[in-house]
Amino acid sequence: MPATVRIGYGVPQPDGSYLNADRLADALVTTSVVIAAEDRIIVAPDVDLSFSPTLKIETSGGLTLQAPRVVVEGELSLGEGNFVATSSTLDLHGALVFTDGDPSPGARISGTSTLVRVQNDEVLLEQAIAAAAAQGATVAVAPGHYHENVTVSKPVTLLGSPGDPLAAGATPGAPLLTGTIPGGSVLSIDGVSKVTVSGFRMDATTNLDAPSAIGVSATSANELDVTNNSFDGFTHAAVSVQSSSAASVSHNLIASPGLHGIVTSEVAAPNTHDNVNAASVFAIAATAGFFLAAALLIAGRRRVLDAMRSIKRLDWSQDSTRRAAWQKAAHQDSVPQRT
Repeated sequence: MPATVRIGYGVPQPDGSYLNADRLADALVTTSVVIAAEDRIIVAPDVDLSFSPTLKIETSGGLTLQAPRVVVEGELSLGEGNFVATSSTLDLHGALVFTDGDPSPGARISGTSTLVRVQNDEVLLEQAIAAAAAQGATVAVAPGHYHENVTVSKPVTLLGSPGDPLAAGATPGAPLLTGTIPGGSVLSIDGVSKVTVSGFRMDATTNLDAPSAIGVSATSANELDVTNNSFDGFTHAAVSVQSSSAASVSHNLIASPGLHGIVTSEVAAPNTHDNVNAASVFAIAATAGFFLAAALLIAGRRRVLDAMRSIKRLDWSQDSTRRAAWQKAAHQDSVPQRT
């Protein structure tokens, strides 16, 4: 077994360290193929295994890659078969494309990776989740603009760029998630427990006129943890948690919260704390500024009135020069000591 196996369009090597993609596609016409390596398997960018150029027919076999580390350097096209990554670490630089148009990645993609690294926004997050291990995996997402509605299908940690864990919101350069369905949820969790969502910016903007309604929508999602995310523009709620237990929603920054910032309904032992509503903070700051200005104005007026009262106590029989000095002092909002 070679230490490293590469798949691309170069010359195949007798020891199996380099596999030609066209020959691999020929094999996938009639059977599924398993490729193994001691250390890693690297698939070159834009490899098309969906069609056999020799037999002029679409492929139907599945592809299984077995190695501690699997790297897909760009878009990988497959036919009717499944994709399986049996690895500890999976690096994705591009999307998996199934030419039969199957829209359900959970049925076509699977894996054992405890760490899936999404390297850029050419990758579909839902595919990365599907390729992760069934329990306890982390999907680490690089900065970029991910334009999709994501359904979380298994217990997983979705990790963007949370920054300071005690400060509300994600970092300014954190990955940005926007949906494509007006009135929908950008990220949905339904019937899946032990999901963590941390370090993302989520915006309600869609590619149509109407925005998304909810950022993170969770139902029957026990032990949910939504922390250090930034939400903007959602018409219903930034986070909505229904019929769950031990759900934690903390240190999130919410701008333009719509009807609600955070909604919890029928949640046992909720843990919601240290979330910041940016719109309310602005309103509080504006209100505080108004009262401060009013207090200064009142204080200044009082000083002027005190000066005027002092003028009234003057002996107006004194010469006009001294009388003018007291009037000038009153207008300057200060009162000199009488001599």
